[in-house]
Amino acid sequence: MAASTALESVADIESFLIEYYAAWGGTDEDRIMSYYADNVTVQIPGSLMQGRSAVREQFVRPFITGFPGNRHVVRNMIFGPDVVVVEFTFEADHKGPFPGRAATDARVELPGTGVYEYDSATRQITAARIYFDVGTLLKQIIDQRQTHSRTEEAAAAPTSTIAAPFEHLDLATVIAVSQTVSGEMLLERLLDTLMRTAVDHAGAKLALLILSRETEQRIAAEATTSNDRVMVRLCDEPVTGSLLPETVLGYVLHTRESVILDDAANLNPFSTDPYIAQRHARSVFCLALMNQAKLIGVLYLENNHAPRVFAPVVSRQVV
Repeated sequence: MAASTALESVADIESFLIEYYAAWGGTDEDRIMSYYADNVTVQIPGSLMQGRSAVREQFVRPFITGFPGNRHVVRNMIFGPDVVVVEFTFEADHKGPFPGRAATDARVELPGTGVYEYDSATRQITAARIYFDVGTLLKQIIDQRQTHSRTEEAAAAPTSTIAAPFEHLDLATVIAVSQTVSGEMLLERLLDTLMRTAVDHAGAKLALLILSRETEQRIAAEATTSNDRVMVRLCDEPVTGSLLPETVLGYVLHTRESVILDDAANLNPFSTDPYIAQRHARSVFCLALMNQAKLIGVLYLENNHAPRVFAPVVSRQVV
């Protein structure tokens, strides 16, 4: 169980989080849950959970059932006021069903990033945003499934909280936190992880992260997909009409509202934008990244192969 001593120093916080990660190495749900506050909020790709009951049933139980004896190797911790950014590697063997797939004994090794808020007095986590590439996790399970039949594999499709919509990836918060408490090196690693996660869950073929730099908008990262692989390029480049539809970006910057084009090939308020015509874009999603009522950037996603890719995302929709 988590100790009752208040967190009074960086060393205390670091020890607390190491204890928390160590608890995941067993199958004691109560021990893990003792680190969470009653009103805890946990976000993972595709799922937002509020309260201890939801966290237990949708997060803790599925992971310790599917990966009992898992190990989190902490690579780095960055400390801010009542918040910690943690880089880790998740190492485990697939020994139980997850999510809907029977055990494969596959070895899983996956990098991740967590942003944790905590109550120093009660020594409990009050909010956690955990970023990892679910597509890579499932691929590692499938690729190593040598001892099970193809029929069983085809029947066990991913469901529940994992293959869910994109709106719970709180990019704005983690970018704002990383810029405040860490610096450029950690920000670069975070951007790589987040862009891969965004593309994987949104179904995009192209993603651009645009960050506000004083009065200028700069492209900080680009992610593209090819042969089911996500490639991320970190950069610092000006925004031009050859990279995305500037009219869509301008609308989002001006109104702070996100835009979805179900099928940009159909008539819409941005049809005259040269980029849309030249690139034959189909699905377009431009998301305003807000943090504490301030616009810190924009995430642009595109799929030029299929319409309605981003329809489940909650935002302003332009048909």
